[in-house]
Amino acid sequence: INCMRRRQFHWKLDRVYSLKTDETVATFIISTLSTLHPDALKALQILSCCGFHTDVAVLELLEESDISPCRGIRSSLQYLVDVGIVEIAGGLVAFAHDLIQQHVYENIDLSQRLDLHFNIALFLGLKTSMNSASIQAMGSIEDGFKNLYI
Repeated sequence: INCMRRRQFHWKLDRVYSLKTDETVATFIISTLSTLHPDALKALQILSCCGFHTDVAVLELLEESDISPCRGIRSSLQYLVDVGIVEIAGGLVAFAHDLIQQHVYENIDLSQRLDLHFNIALFLGLKTSMNSASIQAMGSIEDGFKNLYI
C-alpha cells in the first residue's frame, strides 16, 4: 500500500504480487510497522492504548504531555494516514483495521503498556475539570477496584 486517501488504496503492485495469497491487507500493513520512525511508532502505541479510535481533541491534549513522542503526535499522524495505518474523519483518528490496533497494542511490553495507560489517564484526569458528579463517580470506581483486590 502506498497511501490511502478518500478511502481509495493506491497499490505498489510489485509488492502486492509478491505476497502469498493467504496474507491480508492488514497483515501486509502490520509487516511494515517495524520500518516506522520511533516517533510514529510511539504515536501508534498511544493511539492503540486509547482503543480502535479516539477523538482528535484527546490526541491534541496528549500532545502537551511527557508521553508524547519527541516530534509530537500530530507530526506523525499525517504520515500514518498517508501509509494507510490510520484514518482521520469526523474528528476521529481510527486504525485502518482492528488487527493493526491489536498488533500494535499487544506488542507493547506489558510494564510499558501499564505505564502508558496510567500516564495517559493521569494526564487527561489532570486536564479534565472535576465536578461533584464526576468526583462521586470516581469514588464509586475506586470502591469497585478496592473490592476486586480485597
